[in-house]
Amino acid sequence: KLVADLLQAAPGVKLLVTSREALNLQGEWLYPLGGLPFPSGDPGREPIFYDAVRLFVERAQRVRPAFSLAGEEEGAVRICQLVEGMPLALELAASWAKTLNSATIAAEIQRGQDFLSTSLRNVPQRHRSLQAVFHQTWNRLPEQAQAVLQRLSVFRGGFRRQAAEQVAGATLPILSALVDKSILHWQPDGRYRMHGLLRQYTADQLAGSAGAVERTRDEHCAYYGGFLHNRLGNLMGGRQRDAMLEIEPDLENIRAAWQWAVDGAKVAELQKSVQALSLFYQFQSRYLEAAQAMDAAIESVTREVTDQQTDLLLTALLVEQAWFSIRFGQLEKAESALEECQKVYHRLDIPPIPGQGTDPLLPLGIIASIRGDYEQAARLGEQARQASESQGHTWNRQFAHVESHKVVPGKVSQSRTG
Repeated sequence: KLVADLLQAAPGVKLLVTSREALNLQGEWLYPLGGLPFPSGDPGREPIFYDAVRLFVERAQRVRPAFSLAGEEEGAVRICQLVEGMPLALELAASWAKTLNSATIAAEIQRGQDFLSTSLRNVPQRHRSLQAVFHQTWNRLPEQAQAVLQRLSVFRGGFRRQAAEQVAGATLPILSALVDKSILHWQPDGRYRMHGLLRQYTADQLAGSAGAVERTRDEHCAYYGGFLHNRLGNLMGGRQRDAMLEIEPDLENIRAAWQWAVDGAKVAELQKSVQALSLFYQFQSRYLEAAQAMDAAIESVTREVTDQQTDLLLTALLVEQAWFSIRFGQLEKAESALEECQKVYHRLDIPPIPGQGTDPLLPLGIIASIRGDYEQAARLGEQARQASESQGHTWNRQFAHVESHKVVPGKVSQSRTG
């Protein structure tokens, strides 16, 4: 009110105000302040030329004059990345340099942001730890905003409004209020992000509520399972590029959701995700990550009691595992997965599930072709073609037409393994 009264009485006066919250006054111009620039993988630029690194080195040398960036560059850079260039966090981290090296400091920060504190007598109490700073911010929030903010901590790498609404119950007014308080940062691409250290703090708050972590992670997992499934048609059709651009920004969330589903053997969520995620990895040449994701899911679901839904998921996982194993020349592993997949299909007495390249005969034909057995490759391709036509399976039929004509050594053709 004092600022508003002053501006009304003296309209020619201009004030420069720093605050974690917007004043929400008419005529206010907002200039968001982020952390200091820090290394983020830019090639050709030395770490010392980043302001965050220079600040950390200067403060570290205050408590350990012999501190040298040359000997601790990797750890120092990691510290700057973890705190995202936040000046107070850098100063608090550097205060530990008198007893710990930079790599150890970085490891402690990753373990928990309550490590970032100081006992210096002439530092104001509210700045002696990041916990104190976050406590002040937290205590000013209404209870409903606190509940939403806790649930938002499950997101990784930012999120969109729709995801925040479905997973955390975040209404637009609450999101706007959190942006005004500099707790969330809105980006022009429509995504919201939270500072990593603040996310740690709010995750601790969420963990304090019985069952809240599991419920929220379940919602997060279900949302991104549906998110991937809704883009499967575009990934297999004419809007592949659009689908890829939609998925890429949320890859960290998708990885977290997949891992949660794997850890809990959540069959329904894995079933929704597997084909779309596999195609995304395929198109981006992320073969190793894809193979590891399929391996982990197979290991998880095979520990569960077998039912039809689990078996259907297993067929999808096994055939995807085989395709990526072929990429790495692991032909025996691929064959073993495909044989197991065929056993499951025979046990269920069903045709291959809908999707792209889901018939085990197709990758088996690829393996035969790689080994130079072109007649066998053609036979398998023809069997797959006849089966897919009788089943009305468009995508498998397309693959099968290619495989059934692989009879000339050295003939170039397009296939999933390209």
